[in-house]
Amino acid sequence: MHSIFPLWVTDVATIATLVGFFMTLWVVRTTNHLKDKFKGRVRIPEISEDLNVSASKIAELLRKREGQGNWDAIKDDVSKEIGDCIPLIESLIDKVNSGDKSSVIMLMDKFAPKCGFLRRRKKITGLDQNLAWDLYSELTSLIKRLEQIQKDMRFDI
Repeated sequence: MHSIFPLWVTDVATIATLVGFFMTLWVVRTTNHLKDKFKGRVRIPEISEDLNVSASKIAELLRKREGQGNWDAIKDDVSKEIGDCIPLIESLIDKVNSGDKSSVIMLMDKFAPKCGFLRRRKKITGLDQNLAWDLYSELTSLIKRLEQIQKDMRFDI
């Protein structure tokens, strides 16, 4: 079968197609990288603020009832606030870099340990006042770490 174009035109078109294909792959890869980078840049401050609000509520509840000995009166409220932190911490796992991801996963294991055959996360049962203070302490250290990550992101372009 004969073409109306000379052979060199067909060869140039083939090379241009290959170059265009590889440029498309590069653009898609770069776009995905930028999307992941900015997703963390936008969401980490929001999640940090939400965790800070929950930590403040937990601290207020624990301090308000600490000396009075009526843990049973606030146990459900503290448990609810700790439960509200679980999805926030889970969403951080995908947004932090690999160095910080392990510490977020360790904290997630404290808030909602994996159990059973399928290793599903379950909310902590049998929450006592000492465990609540320990979880609050871990939560505040995560919040401080997130503040440092946000400061580092200012210089990361």
